[in-house]
Amino acid sequence: MSLTLLLLLLPSISICYNPPLSENVKMVVVYGKPLEFCANPEKSEENWANCLQQCWKQWDCVVVSQLPDGCEFFKIQEIQKVTKLDRSSGQKVGIKISLPSDTCPRGDTEAPPLFGNVSSSLIITDGEGTYYKSQITETSDTWIFNSSIHQCLIDIHEDYFPYEHNLTSPFLPGETFFMRGKTAGYNQQ
Repeated sequence: MSLTLLLLLLPSISICYNPPLSENVKMVVVYGKPLEFCANPEKSEENWANCLQQCWKQWDCVVVSQLPDGCEFFKIQEIQKVTKLDRSSGQKVGIKISLPSDTCPRGDTEAPPLFGNVSSSLIITDGEGTYYKSQITETSDTWIFNSSIHQCLIDIHEDYFPYEHNLTSPFLPGETFFMRGKTAGYNQQ
């Protein structure tokens, strides 16, 4: 009976890789200033603690910058670089980071926000099947943000069979199968 039920459900099952979401997400505060970004960041007149909390709660916020009269929020695909500053500047940014454990590493042995790591990745979702990855790397004077998107394609209807083509050789499970065809050009997707 369970085999029959499985066979009935099989046509409606779709498989899509969903990357694991980041855990132990924290806001790490460092001295810095957004250097390269697109769009006009959302601004708020909240106090700094509330700005950090709001960015942490907002799924697509990855950087919040302190302003004299509030803060501004930078979304995952809007921020490219943050300039490192020292304490004398007084300018702070909060960077959303996935830490390896639930406790924040000590900043006196390895400098935040990467704490001695070459890079840090944050994987988040909008809750509608789209996953975003923000990766932070470091140079001597900046933190660089790169982002990418992963989205499952729309399920193909079970009755959709545009053509049949016999393979010239047997295709076994575990083998890699490539098809040739025309791909969309740059900015034509």
